[in-house]
Amino acid sequence: MGGAVIDPLVGQELKSKYRVLRLLGRGGMGAVYLGEHLSLGRECAIKVIRNDLGIPDATFQAMVQRFRNEARIMSQLRVRGCVDLFDFDEDADGQPFIVMELLEGRSLQQHMDATGKIEWREMFRVLEEVCVPLAAAHERRIWHRDIKPDNIFLCSSGEVKLMDFGVAHVDSPEGGRMTTERNVLGTPLYMSREHVTAAMDVDGRADVYSLGAVGYTGISGKHTFEAGNQTSLLVKIATEVPIDVLTHSPELPPEAAAVIRKAMAPERDARYSTVMEFAEVLRATRATVKRAPQIGPGEQTFASLSPPAPAPSLAATRTRSTSRALAVGVLVVALAIGGVALFLFQRSHNAHNLPSAPPPAAAVTPAPAPTAPMVEPTPTKEPIKLQEITVEGKIERPKHHTARPHAKARTYNSVGSSQDIPLSDDAIGGASEK
Repeated sequence: MGGAVIDPLVGQELKSKYRVLRLLGRGGMGAVYLGEHLSLGRECAIKVIRNDLGIPDATFQAMVQRFRNEARIMSQLRVRGCVDLFDFDEDADGQPFIVMELLEGRSLQQHMDATGKIEWREMFRVLEEVCVPLAAAHERRIWHRDIKPDNIFLCSSGEVKLMDFGVAHVDSPEGGRMTTERNVLGTPLYMSREHVTAAMDVDGRADVYSLGAVGYTGISGKHTFEAGNQTSLLVKIATEVPIDVLTHSPELPPEAAAVIRKAMAPERDARYSTVMEFAEVLRATRATVKRAPQIGPGEQTFASLSPPAPAPSLAATRTRSTSRALAVGVLVVALAIGGVALFLFQRSHNAHNLPSAPPPAAAVTPAPAPTAPMVEPTPTKEPIKLQEITVEGKIERPKHHTARPHAKARTYNSVGSSQDIPLSDDAIGGASEK
């Protein structure tokens, strides 16, 4: 029997400041370890570049450069919702490492895997929280380019953190670019059309699209596009319009569906222009869309405690409208007949004292209340012109979210989970300890 593989980094000291305690997770480009600050005795997360990939030296050096860029970006973004950077240095062999805060909780992807779907108000709250650090990055002309559930962390404290700027696209103040690679970097399932067709021509609206795609998947439990391989997926993103979220989640309020639809518009000029504009709409929609009616102060109806019912079909709506009109008509007729009966009773009671009685008036039955005509919705989408695109590689078939029994997990920072399409087909999320 073979023994367990021993990680050579575990137990080592880095720069006489940190001790590596154990591996937390391993991703496509890096690995994250549980570490300890020797002087302070404080636990931390230590992220390193993997040097066991067997890739060409030039490619590895490009990975190292992106790793350094990530550390610089983290050092600039000292705002709520960003992971705190503690240190950046190199070990005795010249390999860089990042020391950052240790997070308690789990990723949004893990939460989605456990629950299947997320209630739309809670999903909107999470997206609104992510907009805060993302807006700070956009102010510095830093485009994340890899917004996805694996890179959004739900802390046990209730905070929401945005992680992994490893493939971020940075414009320098002089107009140049810190990132010069022309490969399509990121996770295809959450990429915008312009990200797929022109990777170097992206801006903050590509991140808005990705946030919308995260919301779409979290609310519906479905991906925006389904494809058997990477080539088919990228072609669909470049040439097709996603299935409307209401198709998968008919119970979703139309106002909430419209927010997702606008964020994911194929043409970026039709999306929200900034993430803060998107955040304001998310907040306003949560505040203005009415909840189920309440019986009294602090007392909820059974319907408000249960999952929302599916939206009624056109035929059902028409049937209920007609039924309500008939019910009103029947009630009016009953009241009219009752009035005539009372009149006849009083006339009979007083007949001996009256010389004569006028003939009874004929009862008039009012016509049923007219129902409003139903107007069928008119499609407004215009066809998308096909564009030519040449791609290479393959991707695993997208997984569907299946609810699993809820379990607590201690989860840590993302470990290089983005997908470099020309180089690697895997995409691994944050490490977890169960």
